[in-house]
Amino acid sequence: MYYFFRLLLFLTIFFNLSYANNNTTNELYKIKLELQSIKLNNQNTNNNQEKQIINIQNSIKKLENKINNQDINQIKISKDLEILNNEIISQNTRKNDISMYLTIFGSLITIIVIFFSFKNEGVARSVASEEIKDWLSTKANEELQPQIDEYLNKLIDEKNDILKKIKEEAKKLQV
Repeated sequence: MYYFFRLLLFLTIFFNLSYANNNTTNELYKIKLELQSIKLNNQNTNNNQEKQIINIQNSIKKLENKINNQDINQIKISKDLEILNNEIISQNTRKNDISMYLTIFGSLITIIVIFFSFKNEGVARSVASEEIKDWLSTKANEELQPQIDEYLNKLIDEKNDILKKIKEEAKKLQV
């Protein structure tokens, strides 16, 4: 973001200098035309004309120096602009490289995780089946026996109730 603002600043200065250079060039042409008109106009005295000519020539020299300075400034700004563009391009390249490295790293991690999950699936199944067998052989009877006994007692009670009802029905039928 910082480079964007620097680039924007340099572009603004560059266009302002270019506009100023055009204005200065226009002023120079006006002064040169004025000088030519003075040379053609011989209405004034030689002394007065020479002073005007010297003043105009001095103005022309100042404006030419100003144009040269602006040209030098434009060259400096162009170089700075080119340097900024190169920095932006190199940072963009670095950003793209980092993005690519992170994508490759993430893909490798994903592939490794998937590989080990398939590899360890068989091991996990065999360990789980062994643990279930051990639990069934040792602790299943201890933990499930009270529930089995309770269920058996209920079945026996129900069987006795059904037998009593059948015997009562049989006695009623015999009478």
